[in-house]
Amino acid sequence: MKIFIKLLIIFTALLPGLKSVGQVYTIETNILLVPPYPINLDAYLDNLDQGIVQVTNLAPNPQEVFFNFTFEATDGSISLRSDGNLTDPAIVQPGLNIFSPDQVRNILSAVTADDVNTSGLTQEEQNNIILNRQLPEGEYRICLDAFDINGNPLSDPTLGCFEFDVFYAERPYIITPYDGEVFYHSWFHFNYILWTHNVNDFEVANRLQYTVKVIDLTAEDIEDPQLAMLNENTPTIYNETFSNIFFINFINNLDVFLELGHQYAVRVTASDPFGELAFQFRGHSEIHTFYYGYIPEETLIAAPIIDNEEELAFGEENPVIINWSHDPSPSTNPMSYSSKIVDITDGPIPLAQILDGSVPYVWESEELENGTPIEIDSESADWDAEKQYAVVI
Repeated sequence: MKIFIKLLIIFTALLPGLKSVGQVYTIETNILLVPPYPINLDAYLDNLDQGIVQVTNLAPNPQEVFFNFTFEATDGSISLRSDGNLTDPAIVQPGLNIFSPDQVRNILSAVTADDVNTSGLTQEEQNNIILNRQLPEGEYRICLDAFDINGNPLSDPTLGCFEFDVFYAERPYIITPYDGEVFYHSWFHFNYILWTHNVNDFEVANRLQYTVKVIDLTAEDIEDPQLAMLNENTPTIYNETFSNIFFINFINNLDVFLELGHQYAVRVTASDPFGELAFQFRGHSEIHTFYYGYIPEETLIAAPIIDNEEELAFGEENPVIINWSHDPSPSTNPMSYSSKIVDITDGPIPLAQILDGSVPYVWESEELENGTPIEIDSESADWDAEKQYAVVI
């Protein structure tokens, strides 16, 4: 894997004049990295010779300079230091010098990624460093300190550093199917899996690959799609990788084999074949589930039941109390509830219009727990004695 980084290091040998308390520094180091900043640790060591190193000596005579190199996270979680092991000096001639790749490699010859200290990382992050050389997200700095043959500092240790951010790209997002969608059943009907991915760099976006993975939750009796997707031993009915596309279409019994009434899960994973770009959530999209043909009746959850009489009368002195209950089986997931009161004086209103908010309502509850009585007083709702209302839970 070849990763190129543009690096500009400017060494300026100064006449005595930069002073701190009790110390005169004769060398100044400045480091500039040009983005994008790789997530691969080796890139900051193995390929710095691909950059440009400019050295300017303002003194009248050549100077022999030794260096300490530091690569670290600003929070201290990871660090890589040469600790004075860069024993080969650089001879900085008076005037402008352009360092050759060999000179840059000579400066960093004693530093390897095996010397990295990862004690501040989690076990998973340490494994990523050891196995993949993958840096965690965060702010990093590279420093280059100069010293003489006796180990005396020639540059200000508080300067000579360049800070930059290493970040992971966003993961892809599935548009179709939406979670819980029912795919249309027909022998010659195309079904689509469509996703989007926000990548700002056009060149990077063109080289990315996407793996579409579909598993049959019904056939494999899977209750947790998240764990099933992470398990490499879970059987798949579709598992293909594509380059630079954002949708696939397929015909059942030709491209895939979907069974009527079965529930499926789909996930899209982004990857960079160059290994330069890391992604949030390891590049995995959210998992969407869908049914093929229809939703089996045994998987449907019944609606809540209102336990009051069919009609309720509202009085100014007494609030309206609505008693209700709900059996959420077969689902075992926690549920939240809410209630709305709508005006139906002019006739019945389709439930879909109430749920999507296109119909105004005269009252809405806060989040409710299952079976909590709903109490509405005259100050909470804008009632009209001549109108008729309906309650929806």
